[in-house]
Amino acid sequence: MLRKLCCNTVAIAALALVAWGQTADEIIAKNIQARGGADKLASVQTIKATATMAMGPGMEAPGVSIQKRGNMARLEFTIQGLTAVQAYDGSNAWEIMPFMGKKDPELMSGDEAKDIQEMADIDGPLVDYKNKGNQIEFLGKEKL
Repeated sequence: MLRKLCCNTVAIAALALVAWGQTADEIIAKNIQARGGADKLASVQTIKATATMAMGPGMEAPGVSIQKRGNMARLEFTIQGLTAVQAYDGSNAWEIMPFMGKKDPELMSGDEAKDIQEMADIDGPLVDYKNKGNQIEFLGKEKL
C-alpha cells in the first residue's frame, strides 16, 4: 500500500511539472513583452538599417534595408559603383540587378520573391502568427 501511494505521488508530481511547463504561446508572449510589448511594436512604422558587407579581399558592399508598415520592403547594395535594388510593395516584388546586365526593373519570380516578402513583415513571423498562417511548435528545452 505504501509503495502504491509513493508511486502515485511521484506520478502526480511529474504530471504537475509538465502542466506547469511553458507553452509556445507563453514563450512568444514573453518575447513580445521583452521587445517592449505589442503596442510599442505596433507603433513602429519604419525600420531602416545600414551595413557594409565584406565581399572578399578589399571589396566591400555598402547597403541599406528599409521595412515599412503595409508589408513593404526595399534592399539596396552597391558593388563597384553599381547599385542593385530588391523591393516589395505589398503585392509585387521586383529587382534591378545591374551586375547581371539588368538595368531596368523586373518582376521577381515566386521563389525569388519569397525572401523579400518575408523581410517585409516588420513585426516578424511570431507576432500575430496565427492570423499570418504560421504554425508554432514547442519542441522542448536545451541547455546552452
